[in-house]
Formats: sequence, C-alpha cells, structure tokens
Amino acid sequence: MSRILGLDLGTNSIGWALIDGNKKEILGIGSRIFPEGVVNLGEGEGRETSKNASRTEDRGKRRQFFRKRLRKRYLLRELAKNKMCPIDYTFVKIWNQEDIFEQAENFKRNR
Repeated sequence: MSRILGLDLGTNSIGWALIDGNKKEILGIGSRIFPEGVVNLGEGEGRETSKNASRTEDRGKRRQFFRKRLRKRYLLRELAKNKMCPIDYTFVKIWNQEDIFEQAENFKRNR
C-alpha cells in the first residue's frame, strides 16, 4: 500500500494531504496557520513592527546601559586612583569585586 503526502508550504501556513496511492482516496487533510510575526502599534499604515525588530531594539538598549555602566565604573576607578574623588580606591576595588557598586550608600544620588 503506497501513500502520498502532499504539502503546500506558504509564508504564514502549511497545508497537507495524505492520499492512498492504490485506491486513489484521501486518508487525511489539514492545515496549520502560523501566528503573525508583527506587533500592531495602532491604526494606519506603517504602525506595526516585527517582533524580531523589537527584540533587537531591546537588546541594543540593554547593551547601551551595560556599556554606560562600565564607563562610569572605569571613570570612578581612574578618579579614585589619582585621588581626584572623595571615595578611596580600595572601596572601588571592593565594590567591583563584590558587585555592590550600585547599592553603596556613599555613591547614591540625592533624588
């Protein structure tokens, strides 16, 4: 008994049919529709973005924040080394080793 599997591959869906080759009858059919890969931002043209683009944008923001944080740490370390900062260099080393840089009471801004 031979069987034939027919596939219809689309951009947002896939259709299939299983046919018995000897009897020439359909054994099964079906389709699968994939969800759209875009996020709707409102009404009108050009108001949707792909999910991949929004993930890329978020990743860029995280990298930008991380690099800004590294620059601040490097600047504070250099200022403390050259005694141009009221914070002692040993505290900066401890903060970097224990990763308590942001929580240090002496370094918080007055908001």
